[in-house]
Amino acid sequence: MSSTTSAPSAQRLLVHVGVLAVLTGIAGCGALGSRATSGCPAGETCSAAAPNGLRFFGASLAGTLTSAPSTVAIDGHESIRFEDASAIPQPIPTQSVVSSDPTHVAVTMQSTNTAALTGVGAGSALIRVLADRGELLDRIGVGAARVDRVEAIATEDLLIALAPAPAVPVAFAPGTQRIGLALRDAAGNRLVDDQMHVTSATTFTSRAWDTVEVTFGTTDVTFTAAIGTSGFDVTAHAAGPIDDFELAAWLLPADASNDPLVGAGDAVCFIPRSRGARVVGGTDTLTFRVDGHDTPADSTRVCVALPSGLGTSVVVDVSLGTATRSFTLAVDPGRTTHAMALVTTDLRLPRVLQVELGERARLVWSGGTL
Repeated sequence: MSSTTSAPSAQRLLVHVGVLAVLTGIAGCGALGSRATSGCPAGETCSAAAPNGLRFFGASLAGTLTSAPSTVAIDGHESIRFEDASAIPQPIPTQSVVSSDPTHVAVTMQSTNTAALTGVGAGSALIRVLADRGELLDRIGVGAARVDRVEAIATEDLLIALAPAPAVPVAFAPGTQRIGLALRDAAGNRLVDDQMHVTSATTFTSRAWDTVEVTFGTTDVTFTAAIGTSGFDVTAHAAGPIDDFELAAWLLPADASNDPLVGAGDAVCFIPRSRGARVVGGTDTLTFRVDGHDTPADSTRVCVALPSGLGTSVVVDVSLGTATRSFTLAVDPGRTTHAMALVTTDLRLPRVLQVELGERARLVWSGGTL
């Protein structure tokens, strides 16, 4: 992999954290309504209450950090809530919640800050939260689409769950694993039905509306997801022996050709594969050789820190059992910052999140403060 330009100036920090800490700290942002974003929309009469508009929250999606309202499955349901978008939220005097097009998305007000959406037909609508005299508190666009398929996805292993497209199949290592059941439309977009009913011939535990926990051996596990009157079978595949490895290149800076660039001290991470699938939830520690020298994995078991004294490229050999693969990575000679790692709170699985630090944050980090 060749290098033609220097790495981006922002430091890439690999943070290994427990997934609950990630979701608690990041996922609760929701989405701002039209008024909160751009002021009172044209054609609307806005209430003097909630002058900063509203923030909207919907069903969380397994394997993501989003909590904004999502597209509702046709014949499906999504509970949403909304609150004053001010720095110190105030009570909101909601009198009604209405849909601009109930033939696409119908809405039922449940309380002064909650409502239920129902997907009726393919299309979009504005959900309008109104005070007395029909004055707008805020509104947000939502959509409805038909479920085309349901897929089994990684949820806890963020190294895999947050990997960019194109999607690669996953398989689950032996042991107890959490699986996301992702509803997708024909274009592959995620949908919500937070009243989806899941069944299986295999014993499992529901952990969220789209998340189940099951113990894997060597055989696949099939679930049936019921959305309205329609049922969708989805198979979660059991992983076979590890036979390949994939560089998590999306966690590294890149050159003009989008090839990864590394520097001394960087944590470089790899995903084990089995028959082309990314393996979720493995507990084995990978073996590394860096430029011919044995180098131990860090506490995640799938990442290795590169030493100092690198040339223009570095060769990383990755092994597990009889599987081995060699990666030649371009080195950025001008790199002055490093990809660093914090120890995960759960050593059974790697949880990896990429964070980009600003200049002030980098100065604080270089001084040894987190």
